[in-house]
Amino acid sequence: MSTPNDRSAVRKELREIMQEIQAKHELLSNPDNDEIINFVDKAGKIFDKIDHPREAALDAECFTITSGVTLEKSQRLKTGFKMYDISSFITHFRDLYSENNDITENQLIKFGKEVLLSGWKVAPSNPLIHGIIIERKTRERKKTIKSDVGEAIKPKTVNADEWSAAKETPERIKMIKELLTKKGEMPFFQFVLNVKSFGQTVENIFYTSFLIKEGTAFIVVKNRVPYISISTSKKDSKKQENNSQTVCTLEYEMWKEMVDAVSPNFVQIIPHREVSKDALKAIEQYNTQKFYDSRFLSQPPSTRTSFLKRRKQD
Repeated sequence: MSTPNDRSAVRKELREIMQEIQAKHELLSNPDNDEIINFVDKAGKIFDKIDHPREAALDAECFTITSGVTLEKSQRLKTGFKMYDISSFITHFRDLYSENNDITENQLIKFGKEVLLSGWKVAPSNPLIHGIIIERKTRERKKTIKSDVGEAIKPKTVNADEWSAAKETPERIKMIKELLTKKGEMPFFQFVLNVKSFGQTVENIFYTSFLIKEGTAFIVVKNRVPYISISTSKKDSKKQENNSQTVCTLEYEMWKEMVDAVSPNFVQIIPHREVSKDALKAIEQYNTQKFYDSRFLSQPPSTRTSFLKRRKQD
């Protein structure tokens, strides 16, 4: 185990080697200079003394610097090679084989044989030399055939005269407000009751609820009977702000009792809206359509499955 002083000495020697390599970088990277081997030997001897991570890291740094110089030296060595220049060779040969030189014909034949032995190669097959030109096949692009999907059908545009819920709701609310303003305070169910249609009675309650929510109308209970009235003063509007919601329950039996209770001369406040021909036709089809077989309901639950199978076979 080395002492702290020994470790300090090792680090000092490694730093000196790295500084010297960096100072002589240009000289050491020269292909004709072999001094880099001396630095490698010195670093190898110091490596035997290393037994701690700190010195090992410093030695790795020294090795990286030395490797960089060696790599640059090898690259310079490759670029220093002289390549064979055929043009220069022919020029020299022509100067040599001139009338002024005593070169016999036999010597030329011998020289030709030597050249053939060292430089003979099989000529590559080139289509241009043989006069054969191979045409490159072009890929034909197939035209995509569009499938006939038929004529485009435009969506049906709803005319202004046709019924539209979005358009009718504001108009119905406006009409009910005018009627309520004209009639003044009156019993709520007398105002919304439609003796011909339970559905339109529910619609009247629905439209009237918008007036109550906006504070345009309000409901008060007198002797357990709800009365509806239009808001005509700030006091009424302030009263309605505190009670902008009213819960109302209306079932078919309740509507039937109210219709039976009123006199035959009862004139409803909100006019009855006639049902369109298409709606009447749909209702008629619904009423006449047979959704079930009465014999099926008469069967006990345990035998209904076999009854359906027999009916399917028939």
